[in-house]
Amino acid sequence: GEVFSPQYGLVWKPSRDVEFRGTYGRSFRAPSLYELYLPPEALEGQIVDPRRNGEQYSVMLLSGGTPDLEATRGESFTAGIQFTPEAISPLALSATYWRVKMDNRITALTSTSAILHEADVPDRVLRADPTPSEEAAGLPGRVLQIDSTRMNFGRLTTSGIDIGANYEFETAAGHFVADVKATWIDEYEALDLPGQPAVDRVNVANSLGTITKWRAITSLDWQRGPLNATTYVRYIPSFDDTRDGIRNGRTIPSQTFLDLQLSVNFGKLMGDSRLLRGVELS
Repeated sequence: GEVFSPQYGLVWKPSRDVEFRGTYGRSFRAPSLYELYLPPEALEGQIVDPRRNGEQYSVMLLSGGTPDLEATRGESFTAGIQFTPEAISPLALSATYWRVKMDNRITALTSTSAILHEADVPDRVLRADPTPSEEAAGLPGRVLQIDSTRMNFGRLTTSGIDIGANYEFETAAGHFVADVKATWIDEYEALDLPGQPAVDRVNVANSLGTITKWRAITSLDWQRGPLNATTYVRYIPSFDDTRDGIRNGRTIPSQTFLDLQLSVNFGKLMGDSRLLRGVELS
C-alpha cells in the first residue's frame, strides 16, 4: 500500500547558548513477513465456555499469519531545549518532552481472550447452530473453531521527558568525556486485548514489558594515547510486582548494572608500527 508520513521540525536559537526545538510527525510500521505469512496451523485444544455455564470441551484453534494486516499508524510530538553555555564550554545540557500515540497495533489474540470477549470479536469465534434442547435452555451452540491469527487492534499512548548532560575536559592524565542521560515516564497506557480496559503499565510488572517510572545511564570515557577505558552505570529503580495484572504487595528491587571496557591500540603503543597498525585488544 501507500502511506504518507511527513515530519515537521522547527529550531529557534535566540542566543548562542540556548536552542529551542520542536517536531511533529506521523509514522507507520508495516506488518512483518512473519506477521503476514506465518504458516497457518490448526490444532485441537480445550476451552471453558462461559456462555455454556463453564462447560469444558475441545475445539479447533487456528493460528498463523494474516495476509491482509494493515500498518500500525502513529503520531509523535517533541519539544526541547539545549543549553551550551559559552562560559563552561564544552558543557551541553538538554531536556526534551515527547509524546507518542500508536493506533491499529498488531496483536495475536489468545483463545482464552477470544472466548471471554466473544461479543467484541464475533468473527473470530465460530459456533454451531444450537440444538432444539439448547435453544430451549437459552444456550448457544458449541464453539467449533477459534481464530487466533494476528489482527489489527489496540492503541498505545506514552509521554515523558528525556534529560541529558555531556562534558568534555582535558587533564594531564588524558582526555575525559562524561555523559549522563535519564528518562522520566509520565504515561504509558496500552490497550492490548479486546474487551479489556486500557492498562497503565508505568512502574508495574507486565508480561508484555515493564515500564519503570524512570531510568538513568551514566558513562565516563578516558583516552590517553593508545589506551582507552569506558565505564557505564545503568540504574533501573524498583517497581511493583503483579499477578494476573493485579499488584500483589511485592516489590521488585532496584537494579544497577556496571559495564567496563578497556582497550589498547598496539599500533600507537609501538610508535605507529606498520606491522601492528590497526591491531587493538579490547
